[in-house]
Amino acid sequence: MKKSDVSPEIKALAETIKPVALYVWRGLPALKGEAPAPRRDDIEKAFHAAGITTPSAEDYLAMWPQIVESVRRFHEQSPDEWALYQEYLFRAAVHRPQWGATGIRQTLSERYNMSEFKVREIVKKVPLTIAHLISLSGANQS
Repeated sequence: MKKSDVSPEIKALAETIKPVALYVWRGLPALKGEAPAPRRDDIEKAFHAAGITTPSAEDYLAMWPQIVESVRRFHEQSPDEWALYQEYLFRAAVHRPQWGATGIRQTLSERYNMSEFKVREIVKKVPLTIAHLISLSGANQS
């Protein structure tokens, strides 16, 4: 599935996964249903930091049960891809190029024994697939 093949609403929703995971207090555990839903102001700050204008934080939180369920479903259906994506998020949170370490994708390609291209494709695919699952759940997005 290519990003260019999906609706603007699904693209916009997919782009929210990483900033919520990285910029919201306990964002990744919340996405997995292991922590309470984030507060509206935390979502607004994360969206602002990532340059996201749609959906609104209010609309996003209205979809929260479907978001959590879709993340869980993806994790259950594709545990290896979810593990790679989760590790990508962890590494993105602490990666500092000035440390002289290899890039995140290179590190993950070595760890998971796959090409950097494949790692990049999985990192792009996971949030898009989650957004598709949310869309299929009937969640309202304005």
